[in-house]
Amino acid sequence: MIINYTLNYVRWKFNRQRESKNPFFTKSTWQQFVIERFSFFVWLSILFFLVIIYLLFYSPLLQITKVDIRGTQNISPKIIEEKFINWQLQQSRFKVFKQNNLIMFSKKWLTQRLNNDYGLASLKIQKKIPHSLIVTIQEKTPELIWSSQGKFFYLSENGDLAQTVDITPETSPLPIIYDDTNAEAKPGKKILTDDKVMTFIKNLTSEIKQISSIEVDSYHLQTNINQLSIKVKAGYNIFFDINKDLPTQLEKLRRTLSDASTLANPPQEYINVKFGDRVYIK
Repeated sequence: MIINYTLNYVRWKFNRQRESKNPFFTKSTWQQFVIERFSFFVWLSILFFLVIIYLLFYSPLLQITKVDIRGTQNISPKIIEEKFINWQLQQSRFKVFKQNNLIMFSKKWLTQRLNNDYGLASLKIQKKIPHSLIVTIQEKTPELIWSSQGKFFYLSENGDLAQTVDITPETSPLPIIYDDTNAEAKPGKKILTDDKVMTFIKNLTSEIKQISSIEVDSYHLQTNINQLSIKVKAGYNIFFDINKDLPTQLEKLRRTLSDASTLANPPQEYINVKFGDRVYIK
């Protein structure tokens, strides 16, 4: 009796629960509803993402069309734009995006290339929305011109080589220092690692102008023997030791050039003021 009553109660409860369910919104139908809605939002998000990618990286919206180069003095802005910037604009980044886009243009890449070729004092690259690239350059102040392996370079005050210079010895606006060791030279390289060498050269090229009896043809440096020499237009050389006191060596030179015997018999090959108090003439 009890068993029959229990079974009847279970049947009644089950039937009641089944009748209370929405026949149009079963569990399977609910899952399908969620999946459909989720799929819709996923596809909508993907479409939105693709549109954003196109607008930012492929459309003309942020394409670089104007390049403004400022601050140059000895460097040609046209060369920078044509040789460096226009070339970079055609290159790809991450093998997908061209660098003619403001976002994808690599400032680091351009900075490295310009410094390698010109050894700049400072370089600032700005991206200005929507289409402009502004490059502001500060060149290193050239003190002298360095010549090695047949090339000419501006030599900055800290001994770094700046850009190459298209000059001849006759048209040079600054004294030319010829490297007789023909060491490798390229823009950005610190060619004079010892500051005292640069100081010695600058002081000598300045002070020698005060000696009216000397007309300089060229300066020659041999760092391997610490020697800086002046080739005089009269045909002889003057040898200096860059590790010794310059004023002392210049004073010896002045006395020698004013000496009556030297005036009567000018040197044919050299005047050497490198050693102690002695002056050697040949």
